Amino acid sequence: MPDIKSLKLQHESLSTINDFFSAYQRLTIYQMQKNRTATINSRTFSDGLIETFIDVKQSLKKLFDSSKHKDKISFSTLEKNGRSVAVFISFETKFSTEVFRRSFAHFKESIAEGDYEIVLLGSTAKRLFSEYYPEGTPFTYFDISEKNINISEKSEFFEHILKYETVEVYYPFFVSLLQQEAQSSTISGDVPVGDTLLEAERQNRRYFFEPDKQIILHFFEVQILRSILQQKIREAQLATLGARITTLQYTQQNIEEELHKVHALTRKSLKKQSSRKQRNRLAGMNLW
Repeated sequence: MPDIKSLKLQHESLSTINDFFSAYQRLTIYQMQKNRTATINSRTFSDGLIETFIDVKQSLKKLFDSSKHKDKISFSTLEKNGRSVAVFISFETKFSTEVFRRSFAHFKESIAEGDYEIVLLGSTAKRLFSEYYPEGTPFTYFDISEKNINISEKSEFFEHILKYETVEVYYPFFVSLLQQEAQSSTISGDVPVGDTLLEAERQNRRYFFEPDKQIILHFFEVQILRSILQQKIREAQLATLGARITTLQYTQQNIEEELHKVHALTRKSLKKQSSRKQRNRLAGMNLW
């Protein structure tokens, strides 16, 4: 059994670590509470933007294919490269590694059969990519910080994304504090693969484009795309914070269990020491 001095040192060390985790957990909870309401409330709106973007793009394709429409309608107001891109969104994995591993597994499986160029956002994405893909596999990397997740139209990352015909994003999704899921979304106005029901429903929808088709399409291709992409980044951040809080709680529980064990050992050692002293006193009295 460790001596009392060692046990006291161990108790002090564990208490210091426990205080650190407790403070870090409170900070993370504050960050999550600050972001949670806004992120969850904007989900429905963002999903509606994706649906509207799909409708606008499909309607313009119908106009383009219609022989009655003689004027030239472009499917894009931007210079596209005709390629598809898969974007993996990540943040620093302080106590939230598992949620990104699950999301990356979904990412890897989803793009395996397709022809995608790969964009990695955040250092965790880059680290996971190096673990699962051979050295030399091409990708484009952009950094992001949890302290500043806003993307501007002029950012290098967003300007790079605008080049692609189809944009798919992969990210962890916050369901609850105890549940974060891997999720993906096509955000470039294209009907998701296998979404035949929604595609059939859209056949009967009719849109009028005023004041100008190109102005409206450009607005969706830039402003709406940026808004949707920003929402996905917020979702990834919220899921990261949720996973982090859960891990911190679990870690703190383990530390507190160790503290109880050390405390019990200390009491046992003190009791044993007291008994030994008492026996020594009795032995001394017998000598007299």
